[in-house]
Amino acid sequence: MYAQLVVSAKNLPCQLSTSYQFWIPWYQGMASKNNVREAIVSYAIEKALIDYGNSALEEVYYKLYQEYALHFVDCFHNPEIFRKVLLETFGDAYCNIVELMKNQLGEYATQEHIRKFLKTIE
Repeated sequence: MYAQLVVSAKNLPCQLSTSYQFWIPWYQGMASKNNVREAIVSYAIEKALIDYGNSALEEVYYKLYQEYALHFVDCFHNPEIFRKVLLETFGDAYCNIVELMKNQLGEYATQEHIRKFLKTIE
């Protein structure tokens, strides 16, 4: 069973023109904290790649999926692979994407699990 998590300007410390929707597993009537973290990080990844450039999102998405069978939501638990894909795709410029992600995450970047994710991809 799955629940829908809608992320809008009210939920995140960033400017959104539209809401983003994520489908996350629903356990005993409540989404787990881990699933919410996955959704927040996935949103930050997607938004940072969109802000970086038009084709960045598609390039990273296809590389993650074709080579590793991963989606953006899986990157939270596979930060080494995500970092590798960013490095292969953008070289040293991947640091700019990490900074954009940090900006998107805002106060969430200080939470322990998300901070560990960011440290791994830096």
